[in-house]
Order: sequence, then C-alpha cells, then structure tokens
Amino acid sequence: MEQPRIVSNNAFTVVGMAIDTTPGSSDIGALWQTLMGQPPHDFARAEPGVSYGVMQLERSSGVLRYMAGEAVSGEVNAPQELQLWNVAACDYAVFPANLENVSQVFNHAYANWLPSSGFTRGDAPDLERYGQDFGNQNPNFEVWIPIQKP
Repeated sequence: MEQPRIVSNNAFTVVGMAIDTTPGSSDIGALWQTLMGQPPHDFARAEPGVSYGVMQLERSSGVLRYMAGEAVSGEVNAPQELQLWNVAACDYAVFPANLENVSQVFNHAYANWLPSSGFTRGDAPDLERYGQDFGNQNPNFEVWIPIQKP
C-alpha cells in the first residue's frame, strides 16, 4: 500500500445519522441508504459534494459508533432524526480506499503503518471522506486516521 499524506484539519461539525455497530457491519451501508433517502435539509454545507463517515471504536467493548453525514458550517438546529458530531482539530494520515479494500486499509494503517511511523493515534475519530463519485458502485474515497507526535 502507498504511503499516506499527512494533513492538518481544523475542527468541524458533521450532521447525520448514527448507529452503534461493529467494524465492517452491513449496518453501515444500510445507514447510508437510509440517510440518502431522507428529504434534503436546509443546512449550510461546509464542503458541498463531500460526505463523511465519522467513527469511534470503543476498544474494550468492540462497539463502533458510526455516523454518516455531511460537514456543516454555522449554527445547526438538527431535526430529531439527525445528530451532530463535533470533530476536534487534528492531524491525519490520509489513505486512498474503496469499498472493496477499506477493511485492509484500516488494518494496514493501524497494524503496519502507525507503529513504524513515528506517530501515535490522535485524539479524534477516524474518518471516511467521500467525494463526488460517492453514488457509484465502488467509489474511491479516503480513510483519515488521527495522528499525533508522541
């Protein structure tokens, strides 16, 4: 796998739908389908055409909190079916991915790249950043792993 690029990301807010699940679960795809079936909301999008999967794994229980949504700017009064996730500013290692290899990308990032990178895991959620081709059968996207200097 290729080396990631390192980016510094400002804090931002994602509005979307969230579930508690396990890594790699089909529940995640179903969540995206449910979100895409929602009527459009009148939010100021921070990045038009970009969607985020925001996730935090509770290592002790194995429960993955996963949100499918969009970055927004300004104040948001989310309707009852949607939630907000405030993502702290953080540095990230960014890896290219697609639906066929996303599990391998995460495994490579945490098992191979991170231990030998000179970084430790940062205090922010993992991200999947989807662009304009998200509606395709197997879209290309990016996996963002939070990092920090030890």
